Amino acid sequence: MAAIGSIEHIDLWQIVQAQRQRILDLERLKVLEHQPRPPKYGILLRPHERETLKTWVAQKSMSTARKQRARILLLADEGVTNVAIAARLGVARNTVLHWRARFARRGLAGLGGRDRDHVVRLRRQDLELDRARRSASVRDSGDR
Repeated sequence: MAAIGSIEHIDLWQIVQAQRQRILDLERLKVLEHQPRPPKYGILLRPHERETLKTWVAQKSMSTARKQRARILLLADEGVTNVAIAARLGVARNTVLHWRARFARRGLAGLGGRDRDHVVRLRRQDLELDRARRSASVRDSGDR
């Protein structure tokens, strides 16, 4: 008799889980349909940009990250909301916002990789400081 009770318990648990999933799905649809204001960076791709992004998505040799960026912009060009893009691609909304903003500032060139210009500049400054310190210490040790 205990076995029958445990089977009923499992069935009840599965029913509750299915109901929770339905509620989450309905809430997700409500969020996706609601867009209180237009996005800050409206994306209107030129024909050659659209073709380039479609090519990136289709290429097997293209990195997954770059394909994802291309998909974000193609969906944005279709007028899909940031939240809907994030849900469709399984990324955070901030990721969508980041790549839309980067494209708006720098175009296709901004989709390459990390924006590391500031890192290179800081590294160059560090190297110059190290050189100056070494030459100063060599001069100080030579005076003794």
